[in-house]
Amino acid sequence: MACVLCNARVQEKSRVAYEDDLVFVLTNHFVYRDPHMMVLPVRCASNLSDLNPQESHALLHMTDRVLHAVEALTEDGVRVYTNGQSFRTQPQHLHLHVLPAKYGLHESYERLEGIKPKIVKSDALIDAVTQRVREKLNNLPKT
Repeated sequence: MACVLCNARVQEKSRVAYEDDLVFVLTNHFVYRDPHMMVLPVRCASNLSDLNPQESHALLHMTDRVLHAVEALTEDGVRVYTNGQSFRTQPQHLHLHVLPAKYGLHESYERLEGIKPKIVKSDALIDAVTQRVREKLNNLPKT
């Protein structure tokens, strides 16, 4: 069965802000907060424990870089959370969400409180978000 996130990396290049042999950065299909990015290992794995040391290092290093890029684009602070084994599609592909922590509320708390978040599905917004984050990543010091 094909992985929806692997397919996005190959078929929706405009959503890819960064890619190398071990990791890639993808703009979330639904922009929950602007910018809403995902950092993923290239190899489809469902848990951090499934990654080899090189993949783990690359994933966490790139997450740190994306965190700094998102910080430069928002004043709301940044939230990072993991999805993988609990991801709703099959196969399950580990990914780390990096997005502004607007209002200081976690999405599950928002659901509990009945707050309706603004979720945007717009190709133009996705392209703009991807480009802004790509530029920030390219301007960060190499580490």
